[in-house]
Amino acid sequence: MHIAAMCTMRSMRCIRWGILVCLGVGLTMSLWLLTVARDPRQVTRDTPMGLNGPVISSDDILSTKVKVKLDHVDLNNGTFENKMSDLTKNPSHKVAVENESNDRSTFKSSHRSVSSEKLAEKVDSWRKAIAKKTVRLPQINKTIENTRGMNDNIHTEKKQKKGKLDKKKSSSKRKGRSRMTKEDEKRINAIKQGKELDNLFADVDSNWKFNPASLADLRRQLATLHTAADFTLTKQNTPLNSYINYATSRGKRKVQGSLHRKLPEKPPGFQTGRFRNCSVVGSSGILTGSGCGNQIDSAEFVIRFNLPPLKKEYVSDVGRTVDLVTCNRYRLKTQFGYAVTEANKKKFVDFLNNNYPELSYIWLFPFSFAGSTVDNVTHVADVLREHNSSVQAVFSNPRHMFDSKVFWAQRGVNGSTLTSGMNLITLALDVCEELYVYGFWPWLVDRRGQEVNYHYENGGKSVAGLRQANHNMPEEFSKLLQLYKHGVLRLVTTTC
Repeated sequence: MHIAAMCTMRSMRCIRWGILVCLGVGLTMSLWLLTVARDPRQVTRDTPMGLNGPVISSDDILSTKVKVKLDHVDLNNGTFENKMSDLTKNPSHKVAVENESNDRSTFKSSHRSVSSEKLAEKVDSWRKAIAKKTVRLPQINKTIENTRGMNDNIHTEKKQKKGKLDKKKSSSKRKGRSRMTKEDEKRINAIKQGKELDNLFADVDSNWKFNPASLADLRRQLATLHTAADFTLTKQNTPLNSYINYATSRGKRKVQGSLHRKLPEKPPGFQTGRFRNCSVVGSSGILTGSGCGNQIDSAEFVIRFNLPPLKKEYVSDVGRTVDLVTCNRYRLKTQFGYAVTEANKKKFVDFLNNNYPELSYIWLFPFSFAGSTVDNVTHVADVLREHNSSVQAVFSNPRHMFDSKVFWAQRGVNGSTLTSGMNLITLALDVCEELYVYGFWPWLVDRRGQEVNYHYENGGKSVAGLRQANHNMPEEFSKLLQLYKHGVLRLVTTTC
């Protein structure tokens, strides 16, 4: 009984103490609520005012330090109120004002701004929510992040809008420029390409001279081709009843009496002799305006291609002299009908006599591929004999053409066949002590950036000839440029 009474007295004492503690807590909460009732928008005089209320730096609100402090707020002791009061009353916080088109103030820091009025409303709602204990700090931090996101969106929209305007202006400028200067842009590109080409040659041109040692070394390598004996078909290298393999197609042609009769007894003099200097003259438009005519004609032996026109208007640039000229089957067919009829025979012979009065040889290649045109091309030898022409027809040797292709392929020139120009340069390297090469140019822009024709005699800008599937003109020209740098030949690409 005594023990039970003591327990009851202690329980009553605890209850009394509990009641006193509750009353104290209630009184404290009442005082705290009276404090909360103040106007949340009151600020000190040190806080600058925006157009719609106080403006506070968003860096102070969104800084890492403030977020850390908010994470430690105790909802039961008013610490959050103290922290927010410090934010709005502490004069050490920098404040900025930004006037926007909608005439409202925003928080400004690193192009980010928060409306002070909206922030005040948020603070007010936080106080009420804390008083009711219905809000948690994660929600507050999320709201702050959302506010920052809103400003980021506003800033992003402005940047996007500005970017679109700038892009539109830039596009308008481009359109205007392209409308105005379409030809000028093409011209600028041509000039740029011309400068690049000029730089390619400039260093070589300034200090260039013939290098007999380099030429002698190349001739030792070229000796494997037996050019002196095999450059053209003769009765010596093509006996009766032997076979001639076609250069670009399978098959071979038996050398019968009618064909064998058209071949010379021995190699012509141009492939066994030696010339002090030679001009190998292509037909590129690079010759137009070059003034190289006299220099070309001054050479001891002059080679030209595909029956080029040597009219009066071209003479100052391309000259008139020609000792050997080539003719392909297409030109022979379209211009002279293979010289089959009497009228075409006369037309062909007169053309040679009138245009090339000093001509000694015409180089034809009837055995490029199989077909009836073989006889049409070899027929030219008979036509010249019938008309007592001083011009001798000579036929390319497919075996030598093939060996030449292999020779240059081993030195970086790849292509199913060599051009006639490269074949004749191979000959000239073997027989000429000084070789000058003109009119070889695989571009339609010269070193001055001026547009040039594919051929000097026509006004077209055709690139078909530069892109022939069977030939590789860029690589051939690259090899010529290399030989030029080593002093083996003189590659003329400017005015004379």
